[in-house]
Amino acid sequence: MTKAKTVNEKDIRNPELKELMAELKENNNADLQEKMFQELIKGQFLAPMSAQMVRNAKGKAIGPAQLKFVLLNTNKGQSFFPLFTDAEEAHKMNPQSKTGTFAVRTIKDYDAIFKNKNNTADGIVINAMSDNIILNKNLIGLLAMGETPRTMAAKQPGGDGDAQKKLADLLSGRGGNMQVSFSEPQVYPTALANAVYDLCCTMPEVSRVWLKLVSFEMAKAYALVVEHEGNVKEVLGKISEAASPLSRNMPVAMMEYRPELEQKALKDAVPLYDRELEL
Repeated sequence: MTKAKTVNEKDIRNPELKELMAELKENNNADLQEKMFQELIKGQFLAPMSAQMVRNAKGKAIGPAQLKFVLLNTNKGQSFFPLFTDAEEAHKMNPQSKTGTFAVRTIKDYDAIFKNKNNTADGIVINAMSDNIILNKNLIGLLAMGETPRTMAAKQPGGDGDAQKKLADLLSGRGGNMQVSFSEPQVYPTALANAVYDLCCTMPEVSRVWLKLVSFEMAKAYALVVEHEGNVKEVLGKISEAASPLSRNMPVAMMEYRPELEQKALKDAVPLYDRELEL
């Protein structure tokens, strides 16, 4: 439970974010996604609240009403906190009512909620009655640190340890119910693949590398899955340095090979590089 201060709803406006979400419906691409994530990081939003009376054993109200966050439940058993970019969007939730109780919240506020062991929600939904943009709690954790999938992929495999783990969880689907899918790139990045192949031919510690397109939430990235020996930071760092300049602004995420990826991401996939097949 939380107490909310009365706010002037007119002070909460996110025009750039609304424009980006509208553009994404017409042209979903990595650059627009990155701009949307950046607006989410710095934005303030209206969170609907519901009043709950505290009563004694006889049912008599005692003390002032407590305010709780509203949750929206799906047919699949998931639940999300609704957030709204402005008053116009907020009142679409209950158009018959001209009033409502709202708290001002940020992405960081919700990251703290999701870290609470008593939390049961799966994420947040932005403008549930129109744009309906759903963000999984793992992605919220990344944004709360001021990072996006693109900025963290660009830092692979160095950077902040917590953020690296968040990105790894995003790509593997661990720690949440987010739908993550792996597929072959629709437009194959030939220059990137050739550079990685040539480099791996000089690295005896690398045995196999796969190149996949990974889709998660609103974002897409190239994923390079590497089976190797030796120091993970050095091995993945060298490959990342060769691949990233040739990705045409698509994030490149480095992943260590794990057996569980065989079914999830690599089933029947042909490696980009296989030392046993090297000519």
